[in-house]
Amino acid sequence: RMQRTCKTLVNAGYEVVMHGRSVIPRSKLGHVFIRPYALNLWNLPINRGPLFYAALNLWCFVRSALGKYYIACAVDVDTLPGVWLGARLSGKPVVVDLHEWMSEVPEVVNRPRIQAFWRWIEKTLIPKTGAQITVGKTLAEAYREAIGVKPKVIYNMPLRQADKKPNAKSISKKLLYQGALNMGRGLEALIQAMEFLPDYELHILGTGDLEEEVKLMASSNPRIIIHGAVSPSELHIHTQTAILGFNLLENRGKSYFYSAANKFFDYVQAGVPVVSMKFPEYEHLMREYEVGILLEDLEPHTIVEAVKLAESKPELYKIWQDNCLIASQQWCWETQAPKLLAIYDAL
Repeated sequence: RMQRTCKTLVNAGYEVVMHGRSVIPRSKLGHVFIRPYALNLWNLPINRGPLFYAALNLWCFVRSALGKYYIACAVDVDTLPGVWLGARLSGKPVVVDLHEWMSEVPEVVNRPRIQAFWRWIEKTLIPKTGAQITVGKTLAEAYREAIGVKPKVIYNMPLRQADKKPNAKSISKKLLYQGALNMGRGLEALIQAMEFLPDYELHILGTGDLEEEVKLMASSNPRIIIHGAVSPSELHIHTQTAILGFNLLENRGKSYFYSAANKFFDYVQAGVPVVSMKFPEYEHLMREYEVGILLEDLEPHTIVEAVKLAESKPELYKIWQDNCLIASQQWCWETQAPKLLAIYDAL
């Protein structure tokens, strides 16, 4: 999302510098360094706990206080304190891009003191920013109810792809999960479901806090292939050759419940029907275009039933696939970029 944001701004005549911490080896990030904007990656001495967030925001503060710029953008609330304070000292406006609801993520919802801290940050600082952006309509409305400010919606959609998925008959029985290997992503249920889908392979692409646990869970099943972090071009090739893409966020907090995950749109852009949870944003999107199936619950047998439904009803699968191709013309970054530029131009 931030790469697309930076490139969009550069193409409109802005000069952009992206700052961030390095968490993936540079050998896996080669695609990031072919870019029309400056990139400054830094390593923090601490990577977990309160001291990590303190170090992160200290670095953000230094960059936004001493840098030469016209507008600062804080990505999510966990970078907002440092960016906002530094920008205030510099007399510059701040855009906050809310990819999630920090006080409602699974890692926070069962820790009352930590949750209270992030709620205080949200209520105190988000209304004081020059512009607020988030990734979906239901999350924007949830923010309005919680803090009295409704962010503008810039969906996390991919660039429109000219090449789409080939005819379904030529595709192997390949199931796909792409994205972070973190808590609440439905990975355990998906891996368990593979025990009852002997004709299918599951390809997992991504990295995260649970990567070792996922590898251990999948180790006894040779039909589960874990690829780790891959480049966007490699990811697109994998996605195109899948028969179904999975977006199985668990309802472990309002952040996930109100989500509009980028993988949902990535699958559709490649012409691949989606198996997703029946959460409000996905219900809204499915009413626009029926591009797959929504699950009422996250149980292995429910996942198995969804896969077998796609297998047993080729006419229904063809409808989903055709709708993906239609939706991909609208669910793409080209429809979001003008709205993003309007926000920056106004500042």
